[in-house]
Amino acid sequence: MILALFSPAWACAVCGAGQGNDQSAYLEMSIILSLLPLALIAGVAMWVRRLQRAAA
Repeated sequence: MILALFSPAWACAVCGAGQGNDQSAYLEMSIILSLLPLALIAGVAMWVRRLQRAAA
């Protein structure tokens, strides 16, 4: 009953603001979130390669 008195809150500024730049924000974050795991894998691979070269 008390919960009905409160208005709903938006999840984030991009989703709830409605300023018209939502599409570009989603696109940019999709690119970042897609490339981040690849960058982490490449970083680990370079680190392992450097360790192998140092051991040789």
